[in-house]
Parts: sequence; structure tokens; C-alpha cells
Amino acid sequence: MGQVDLVEELTLRIQCDPIVSSTAPFNTKSLTTKTGGAALHDSYNTPQWQVVLTRVGGNGDSLDIQLRSPSHSRLPTNFRSVNVIYHQRHLASVLLNESAFSNWGELKLSFPVEKALNGERYEFDIILSTQHQPTESPKLAPLLSSPSLLRSSSASNSKKYKSTLGGKDHPSSYSPSSRLLDPTQSMMKMFLRDRRSVDVQFLFETEFTPSGRVAALWAHRLVLSRYPALDALVRNAESCENGCEFGPVTVRMPHSISLAAFSGLLYYLYTDKVQLSMRPDMFALSQIDLDSTYAMHDCAQFNSNAVIVDGLYLVDTMPPCEVICKPLVDWCVKDAESLWPTKGIPCRELHSTAKHFGITDLQELCLEGMVESIDALNVVEMLFEFGGSSVTVREAGLSFVNKNLAVMFAEGRDPFLRFREREECYVIMVEVMRSFTKQLKVASHGTGGSGGH
Repeated sequence: MGQVDLVEELTLRIQCDPIVSSTAPFNTKSLTTKTGGAALHDSYNTPQWQVVLTRVGGNGDSLDIQLRSPSHSRLPTNFRSVNVIYHQRHLASVLLNESAFSNWGELKLSFPVEKALNGERYEFDIILSTQHQPTESPKLAPLLSSPSLLRSSSASNSKKYKSTLGGKDHPSSYSPSSRLLDPTQSMMKMFLRDRRSVDVQFLFETEFTPSGRVAALWAHRLVLSRYPALDALVRNAESCENGCEFGPVTVRMPHSISLAAFSGLLYYLYTDKVQLSMRPDMFALSQIDLDSTYAMHDCAQFNSNAVIVDGLYLVDTMPPCEVICKPLVDWCVKDAESLWPTKGIPCRELHSTAKHFGITDLQELCLEGMVESIDALNVVEMLFEFGGSSVTVREAGLSFVNKNLAVMFAEGRDPFLRFREREECYVIMVEVMRSFTKQLKVASHGTGGSGGH
């Protein structure tokens, strides 16, 4: 087994009222973060961080930032770059590289004030990373501000495609709409795996990465907010995290939903296409240790101006400034293929997940995919499970049964036997006989003209 590729990050989200004056001592704000029960990472030993914002004068004012390492410790040598994401433009700026980490006590950043402003507030992220460059630039974020690029969950006309998996044709890719065309689809695929901009992580506590840690799949609030069930899921998780409106949200998934099926659902929501064959590098996938990283705390027992996010106790020393801190994330890509079925996600499982979250158009596409896979072993089960709600499955199933009666009932077999206690068994049997009788009539008319001699 190869080594899992890990990327560690520390994210500080700055959201506060702007500094109006450029004259000391009124041109400075100081914010401090502290850990609350769960340390960021054992190897970093970082009980607190301090961020100092200073507005420096003149017409072309700049915002100077000092990122001070915790008391009695040096800035971690593992970090290789410091990136700033401006919320106004959704652009990433790599301000420093490895050579800038020679000053162990603090780091100094500086950029124009107008870049920090988003409306009437300072809003930007400071990210320390163990990578030399960002994994994906958040320049894709403006896509999410355009409603035309984000589908609603309403049904639409479908067009089917096929792709080759394992040397065979499988219905692994469908497109219900031509509204999202390249390069937009390609960009949304990139956005789905963009580690810099994701802000919701879904934990699958019964599924583990090759290193034995719990797998987590990341996504974006804004994408999920267009689907009522998913939006409610995220909002409920936010309320469980003491009402925090900013920073990453952790959603613990029910055990009935697999990471593979949910990743297929996310892929569809982002790209408007169904993909049954998955790879780890298609997603922002991380791994965590639940016992040490995600301890939850009660805000009431701390300072009234404090905020708890993912186990971090964040103190705002100059209200109403806020610093939202995201814990170090172990991003994993390599050797995580075991989290997905080698033969692709079963259409039935993806359909079940789409039904759970009310994505109706995806349900229809999955049903079309299931029709492609009907055989003598599963056709009766398909009729009982989906025939009542799907005309497509019912007609395809009845047609298959009637064409293969000799095979299905050979040697005294009765494929309907195990369903005889089901209420709909009689109805389905009647449908089979009607369809069979209809086919016999058609066949008799076809042979009557040629056989009347």
C-alpha cells in the first residue's frame, strides 16, 4: 500500500468591520484564537494564534497583517506557503512561499485595503499550507453566483450516453440537460474538488481510508442550498454547532448512505451528469480522527463573544470582529480507490440516495440506467420494487418477462414465488398475463396469413 498523499492547512477567516482611521493608535485591530478542548494538531502544539490588522495611510491605503505564532513556540516548519482568498473577487493570492518562513516568530502580509473589503466589511481568508502552491485556485467561485449555472432539482428532458468500464458498455454517464456545456461543466468538475473553497464536510463514520481514519467528503453550501433536503441537512448541522453561520460545517451522514452513492449524487448536482465510475481525485476528500478532532463544546460555558467551530475556541477581543478558524485538514487522494466499488456505483443505490434527498430528475435517470441492466435474475425484483412508480421500468420489465418466459420458468422454476405474499403480486401477475396475451395475438395475426393453407 502506497503512502496517502496528505495536505495540511490552517485557515483563518477574517470577517470584521473595517478600520476607518489610518492614524495610530486607532488604525489597529487585534484578534486571538485559542483551542478549546481539541488541539489543532499534535505536531504543531499551537494553543493560540494572534492576527493583528493595521491600516497604513495615504490615498492608496494598504492593510498590513501580522500573523503571530503561539506563545513559547515557533511557526511550524511544515508550512510552505501562505495564501489569501479575497471574498469580494473569489480570487486566491499566493503572498509568500517557503523562503518567507525564516522569521519564526511571525509572518507579515500586506495588500490594498480595497481587496480586503467585501461590501462594507473586511472579508478574506488566510491559509497556511504545507503545499508550495494552492491545490486549486478558487477563481472558479464566481460560477456559483450565476443562477443559470446551478440547476434546480426539477425534472428535465434527458439524453443518454454510454461509457466503457472494464471492457463493457455500462450506462454510467447520462446528461439530463444541455444547459451546462463545456467549458462550464469542466470548471464545475474542478470546483467540486477545489479544497480552498469547500465549506461543508460530510462524515461517513463507517467508511475508512487506507490509513484507518474516517472518510469525509467536502462540498459547498451554495450548491447544496438549492436542494431543500440538503439545505435542511446543512442548516441542522449549523444549529448543532452552536449556531455558527461561518466556517466549515460538519454533517454526520446516516449509515444507510454510502460515500460512493453520495459522491455520485454530488457529481450530478455539480455537473448535471450521472457518473457511476469514480476516482478519489474527482472530489475534495479528507480523513479525520473523530476522537481527537471534532469535540463539541457548549458556547455558554465560555466568553459570550466566543464562537466554537469544529472544536476551536475563538475569542473576539474587539467586537464585532470575528475570526473563524478551520482545523488542519488531512486531504487524501492516493490509495483511496477502495472507498468506491470497483465496478462502479450500482444504479439502484444511487437511485435510493437520490430519492432520500428528493433529487427527482436523478431518480429518473437512475431508473433508465436500471432498465439497461435488466436480466432474468433481477427483472421480477425490479418490477416489484420500481414497476409501481415507474412506467419505464414496468414496460421494460413486462416486455423482458414475456420474451423470456421459457427461460424464467424452465424446469418448474417460479420467479414470482418469493413475492407471493406481497399485495401487488396479483396485480403484477395479471399485467404479465395481459402483456403475454397481447403478444400472442400479435404473433397469431402474423402467422395466420401465411399459415392458412
